[in-house]
Amino acid sequence: MRRARPRHPPARGIHTHLDGGDIATYLAGGTTATALFAALGVGLGAIARNQVGAIVAALAYLFAIEPLIAIAPSLHEPIQKYGVIGVANGLTGTSSDPATTLDRLPAGLLLTAYAATFVILGIATLRRRDIGA
Repeated sequence: MRRARPRHPPARGIHTHLDGGDIATYLAGGTTATALFAALGVGLGAIARNQVGAIVAALAYLFAIEPLIAIAPSLHEPIQKYGVIGVANGLTGTSSDPATTLDRLPAGLLLTAYAATFVILGIATLRRRDIGA
């Protein structure tokens, strides 16, 4: 007689306990965050004249400036909750400490507001910069 396989087999000895609903939720949050980051990048690219400079500035902010600001004890919690990385973690549900991030809906709305702000500023910058016919 064969032994029944466990419902959630361990991955390298670690039980994940994820079902289809959890995976769909993570997938939806990740897809939404990626789309909003794309819109934010388009807005930033429209604001900056130099494409390489815009990319370097965005990466520097995400991977150096925001984490360095979060080191300050008085700014740690607000940056974890309302910073771009913290909001993205809240939207995707992948935060290491869910108590310090926003829930999915407020995080999604705030990231949408960030992206909309950059897109609106980019549109205004392009309209001012373009030469009329």
